[in-house]
Amino acid sequence: MDEKPRGAAGATTGPSSTGPSETGRFCSAVRGLSGADLEKVALALDSDALCDEVDWWRATIAIDRVVRHGRRTRQAARAAQDAQRAVEDAAIRAGIGLPDRDVTRVARAAADVARGLAAGPPARHVVRLLLEYWAPVLTPGVLTPVAFTPVAFTPV
Repeated sequence: MDEKPRGAAGATTGPSSTGPSETGRFCSAVRGLSGADLEKVALALDSDALCDEVDWWRATIAIDRVVRHGRRTRQAARAAQDAQRAVEDAAIRAGIGLPDRDVTRVARAAADVARGLAAGPPARHVVRLLLEYWAPVLTPGVLTPVAFTPVAFTPV
């Protein structure tokens, strides 16, 4: 069943948010990934140097702070759940049996990105860092250029 992204992707937004489209576009793009694309993201996540891992933890801590401060905990949780589900949908469509270690790792990374997107503009710089792992598989048009165009994005 082709399911439309729910939660934060369909929520109405106020002036401090990024709008419903960023999280929804990210989840839609993730849902459309192939098995090879999921593998590319998993490899990017595996190739972390120690400093990259520390940066990732700092980024998730910063997102947590922005989410709490902006009182967007529920939106962020829904966005994370939608992103994880999108990765699982892509894996199932690609014929990858679940549970799968790589799919789980990619789903967690997608959830972190979605939480950052749901946090809104204060988390932009952090989301850019997290999106670097997705650069091999996502095109710049996935996210609104003004709001979240990561520097590392290259056309696929």
